[in-house]
Amino acid sequence: MSGQPIEIWIDEDIADLIPGYLERREEDLATITTAFQQGDFEKIQNIGHSLKGSGGGYGLQMISVIGRHLEESAALEDIDCIQLCRYQLQHYLNNLVIFIKPCAR
Repeated sequence: MSGQPIEIWIDEDIADLIPGYLERREEDLATITTAFQQGDFEKIQNIGHSLKGSGGGYGLQMISVIGRHLEESAALEDIDCIQLCRYQLQHYLNNLVIFIKPCAR
């Protein structure tokens, strides 16, 4: 994965919600790391499930995709895939550039 910007256009109607949403995803990364160290696959699975359900609603479909893979990997206790999902989420958040598009009214 390159360090190229990941450009996403978000409707202005939800633009105010994006900073808080992304901040919570950063918190999820820390929680995933701690849960991984503790072998708490259920917690990781729950976070994956939440990401899977929420990303698309904010126009961030890749978060939903990563969440689905994280949920499945945690259910299988596949440590390599969990680590990969965590890395992918971190990479996505680090390289995300949000643009706001006006809504047609």
